[in-house]
Amino acid sequence: MTASHTDVSIIICSKDRPTDLARAIASIRESGEAGRDAEVVIVEESDSPREIPGVRYIHLARKDHGFGYSRNAALRAANGALVVFIDDDCEAERGWVEALTEPFRNDPTILGVAGAVLVKDCGLIGYAENILGFPGGGLRYLDGAPWKVVATRYLPTCNCAYRREAVLQRGGFLEDARLGGEDSLLAERVTAVGRYVYAPEAVVIHHHRTTLRGMIRQAFGFGRSHPYLLRRHPVHGLWIDVPGRSMMWARSPIRGWVDCASADKKAVAILALSTLYHPFIVLLPLYLVWLSMSAARRARRRGIRISPAVAGLLAGLLLFKSTALTAGRWFRSTKYGVVCL
Repeated sequence: MTASHTDVSIIICSKDRPTDLARAIASIRESGEAGRDAEVVIVEESDSPREIPGVRYIHLARKDHGFGYSRNAALRAANGALVVFIDDDCEAERGWVEALTEPFRNDPTILGVAGAVLVKDCGLIGYAENILGFPGGGLRYLDGAPWKVVATRYLPTCNCAYRREAVLQRGGFLEDARLGGEDSLLAERVTAVGRYVYAPEAVVIHHHRTTLRGMIRQAFGFGRSHPYLLRRHPVHGLWIDVPGRSMMWARSPIRGWVDCASADKKAVAILALSTLYHPFIVLLPLYLVWLSMSAARRARRRGIRISPAVAGLLAGLLLFKSTALTAGRWFRSTKYGVVCL
């Protein structure tokens, strides 16, 4: 399929953020010819409907429908063969729509494309998102795709595109994923029948959390969704991720996922080893130094200079974030009858 700019529908789901929503719409229209020509579909959950010029507007009564429900409503209303997703707290950079839709024109086997998520004018928390690469982008992902399109399996709906027909054929977004992760579940189903790629030049700017508390709450929330996602996974077994490798025990009586490659697990492993042999405790500060150097190196590759002190603080934030993720996973594991850490 060869898509034109008018064959693109851009979807934004919003709730209680009218200022952010207006800014997101304006950035799309100002991003280039494709952004000006594309259909923009807004699904807003609020007390009462309102008029937004130049878009297809869908109002949902305030019932905490969840983003899966909202995105399915947008999919049904969209006319484009390609559907592009962006969050209301993001802004599109120049050429965003063109870069996100170009891979579809070049390869008919591609069903989904993810773009880069960065932040601007950031403090320490913003640096954490930008350099460490959470929630769904940052320099961590750009490091693996040096300004060229590469394969991926992760399509966060703050910046991605699909062939609409492929999404509908796979049943759309699951509407009972109230804690999040509906985009991961969709990506998992669609990737079984086609290819995904990451387009690093398709950039959106995310308005990040500005406080440590906000960052920790966000990470904890992400973690809470993982046991549900694991429960919905069609394959049973125990997955164990270690640095550089993923292993699976298909006949395990326990259904679970243990991410031993995360920063907090590595720190815990060092502490556990030090109880057996005390000199091992020296590995903990060495690990923190390595995390700091890794953050500084990643930033330097993209022209961002940070001081050693900031790099050290970023290492600490990464430990906080990964610990919050683990806590969220454990908090919901018992509800869904899985082990998720």
